[in-house]
Amino acid sequence: MAPREAKFVHRYAPAETALHRVVRSLRVVSCQEVTNAFANGQNNQTPPQTDSNEDSREPETAEETVTENEEFGNLMLAAIGSILKAYPAAASIPNMFGRTAMHLVCMDLSPARKEAALLLLEHSPQTVKEIDHFGRTPLHYVLDQQQNSITSNLSLELVRSILLHDPKALQQCDTSKETPYDLLLKQDLSGCSTALQQLLDEHREE
Repeated sequence: MAPREAKFVHRYAPAETALHRVVRSLRVVSCQEVTNAFANGQNNQTPPQTDSNEDSREPETAEETVTENEEFGNLMLAAIGSILKAYPAAASIPNMFGRTAMHLVCMDLSPARKEAALLLLEHSPQTVKEIDHFGRTPLHYVLDQQQNSITSNLSLELVRSILLHDPKALQQCDTSKETPYDLLLKQDLSGCSTALQQLLDEHREE
């Protein structure tokens, strides 16, 4: 991809770059989407259609997750790498909600989105400190979905990497005066991994 294309921001809502659009395509496949696909006579390996207004929809829970198209995910990860190589600053461009690509991958974790987040961190570690129009960093969104073991286990490596690049991330307040840790405590943590809780406790004590 040419730098000119990588830095282009679409004029219509939610005013995003190619990088935003690629990471949106890594959304998990829900039970309902698979049911609809079969009803329409489609193969469930077809990459899911992404919602251009994802920011306004309710995030899916990991319990609803059925599968991911691994081949499609690998193609999209390669596309992310190409975009960042062509224009590294693309990782820091916000959409109309103030969200970078890093925010988006952290909002609705899946195996492919976790890999995308780690790839973004490798190329642009400063994105962990970016805040959106709600005052939230990527870590806010990661810790706001720890009510089940699947998402919690996916989060461990990502949270460790985020805290490595920004040790103070747990103390960042959003516009509601809530830190990422506050959002974590508001959930039923029976499914939250012990390793993740220990990691967070260690950083809170530092």
